[in-house]
Amino acid sequence: MNNTNSRIGRSAMRGWESISLSLIIIDFILFASGAIAHLGIPIPLGFGTWNETFLVPAAIVEGVGALALGSTLAGMWAGTIWSRRLAWWALWYCFAGVLWGMARLAIGSIPAAHTMSNDFLHIAMTLVTTLALVRLASLRD
Repeated sequence: MNNTNSRIGRSAMRGWESISLSLIIIDFILFASGAIAHLGIPIPLGFGTWNETFLVPAAIVEGVGALALGSTLAGMWAGTIWSRRLAWWALWYCFAGVLWGMARLAIGSIPAAHTMSNDFLHIAMTLVTTLALVRLASLRD
């Protein structure tokens, strides 16, 4: 009977892990594309081109976030024991970075970056990062 319960637990964890993995992949794509866009590189979307203002601080914060999330994904793919802890730190870094960027936009310190696409990017980053943090917290032992 204990063997059956452990199999059910393992399959449930795989389901939870696939949700966490999906959220981290989406977050990685958002942060990587934000870093590229803030370097002034236009991103073709198929129905148009995404252009953002050249902002080095935003490119650095989002680029470091993308690197941390990419390292987390590599650790998850390899099945390392440290990947969950790295995910926790990477997601909190990303969350703090997005809030810092949104605060700077709100106080008007970078008016050129106050675009609708940048606002939507920050909202998406906040939403996905928050969901990933909640999912990861629910997996903690």
